[in-house]
Amino acid sequence: DGNVSILSPSSPLTAVENIITGLYTFRWTISNGACTSSTDDVQVNVSIPPSAANAGNDLQICQQTNNGMIQLNASTPTNGTGEWLWVSGNTPNVIITDSRNPKTTVSGLGYGKHIFSWVVKGGATCPVSADEMSITISLPANAGQDKNLCNLTATTLRGNTGSMGRWTQVSGPTATIVQIPAGNPNANISSLQANATYIFRYTIDAIGD
Repeated sequence: DGNVSILSPSSPLTAVENIITGLYTFRWTISNGACTSSTDDVQVNVSIPPSAANAGNDLQICQQTNNGMIQLNASTPTNGTGEWLWVSGNTPNVIITDSRNPKTTVSGLGYGKHIFSWVVKGGATCPVSADEMSITISLPANAGQDKNLCNLTATTLRGNTGSMGRWTQVSGPTATIVQIPAGNPNANISSLQANATYIFRYTIDAIGD
């Protein structure tokens, strides 16, 4: 750049002014009378640091009212470019519609908490700026249809597929409930008595920070 100013060109240690973003080459030359001059070059790569990343507020959504598409709301960077990354969650097939769009939509999120990171990159020599936000998907509990059993003392109850909850007995003679592992939406019920009516309840706890 023609506006670059070397403040002390004869000094081995000098300040340089009026440099902007870009790659510069400076040459240090030593001359000593009749001897051949000696030169050495140094490159200076000047980059603009990225804007501070802002991923927006955390979201909590009930899947019952969710249409499958959830909009993210990061701030558009003044300097640099941003990109959405999926960090964690229980669904490996999350779809980010346009990872470069701060207001993109995402889909394919399963039950539970998902972490997304908005990463803003500036020049090649500057560290990135990143900010995380979470999307928590809650499910309305569904215990399935009522059962009429004939001459059976055991059955299996099935809650929402993909959910984590707990089965409890509300009424009827004492029965045995086995959920393995804990949180499994399916439970084995045994010790049922004939000519008895039972009510079992499936509960999904609210999820939050």
